[in-house]
Amino acid sequence: MNEIETLENSIISLLNDLKAKDIKIIDTSKSTTLFDKIIISSATSNTHARAIGQNLSKLQKIFKYKKVKGHIEGIDNGEWVIIDLNYIIVHIMQVSARSFYNLEDYWNNI
Repeated sequence: MNEIETLENSIISLLNDLKAKDIKIIDTSKSTTLFDKIIISSATSNTHARAIGQNLSKLQKIFKYKKVKGHIEGIDNGEWVIIDLNYIIVHIMQVSARSFYNLEDYWNNI
């Protein structure tokens, strides 16, 4: 198993443990060179989204990624939290934001 697969499995496991909803994985390796995958999930509340984001950000230490400025966004309000884990970008969104922005359709049609 390579590093990206290990990271993906760790993210999915953590999302499941923290009761994230409707988890989707999108392979973006053919669409962009910036990252290989996007993982999108829904949270049941702002507090839930913030907790998931805080726990996911700990994976940077586990995988020994250097923290970069802006590695996590939206943690303050919890409406849409984005975590940059180098190869994988994770979006934790409230259902209303996820429905409005519809990232799955956007990335699947590129």
